[in-house]
Amino acid sequence: MSDNDLARQRFLTTLQTVAIAAALAGLLLLVGYTVLGWIGLLVVGSVVAMTVAQSTRVSLRVRPADAVGLRYADAPWLFDTVAELCRRAGISQVPDLYYSRSPIMNAATLGTGGAEHSILVTEGLLSSLAPREIAGVLAHEVAHIRNNDLTIFRLAEIARVMTHSLAQFGWLALLLFLPFWAFSGEGVPAEVALLLFAAPLGGIVLQLALFRTREFAADATAAELTGDPVGLASALRKIDSGGRTLLGQLFPFQRTEQNQSLFQTHPNTAERVKRLLILAHGEDRRAGSRMRSGLPANGLFVDWRRRERHNGFLA
Repeated sequence: MSDNDLARQRFLTTLQTVAIAAALAGLLLLVGYTVLGWIGLLVVGSVVAMTVAQSTRVSLRVRPADAVGLRYADAPWLFDTVAELCRRAGISQVPDLYYSRSPIMNAATLGTGGAEHSILVTEGLLSSLAPREIAGVLAHEVAHIRNNDLTIFRLAEIARVMTHSLAQFGWLALLLFLPFWAFSGEGVPAEVALLLFAAPLGGIVLQLALFRTREFAADATAAELTGDPVGLASALRKIDSGGRTLLGQLFPFQRTEQNQSLFQTHPNTAERVKRLLILAHGEDRRAGSRMRSGLPANGLFVDWRRRERHNGFLA
């Protein structure tokens, strides 16, 4: 893997993260100042601080109803993989593992953004992907922990909710003062009405853009942790293909605009795969052909000669 390519992707995602976060914070402060003046800025700062402090004390580890906790004896290879990824990532507390019988290929990192995390995997993921692909997916989830993405996501959600609430309060104030403006002959300031209308939508768009940016960052970190960008790229292709409806498989062009939508939580799969293969190109020019031929990669499993079959490990 080329260090230059990895550094370039890291720089771009970091720059995008800072820019989007600054825009989200700026929108919140602008709405707060417009609605409540300088007092609004103090209110925004105080509420954000209290919300962040309170959220760290409340468990947000929401899991599907059928999710069950795994023990090491259930899937030693799965625990070993996550432990090795955490060691490489410098994470001292290995996350708990949960399993869902859902046929959908999926994995998720859950937690409050603090030290406690858990990773959920589904039967669809474990039964459909090869071990190197599962390792890539798990590395992506561990990367979210290493990159403190859950904290970033929580702060973005707080900013979005507060922006929406302040805009709603602003509309209420406009309605209350509407008779005064009518009798005085003054109309409702157009720029204020436009801001209050656009701010909630802008908050959602910025939050989702932040989600997509952090997905790119997690992909790059996962490639670094496994040393096998192609494994994750192959997994993403399978997951994307498995999530298509029959109509979508017959007419794949219909998904193009959806994947480019501002309202998607995850970036376009083709773009994610492209970036991963750029990283793989620096390490092995034949990475693409190796993925298609099914040959093993010089990645996470190179020293693990004995590992259990994962299919149906929970009978």
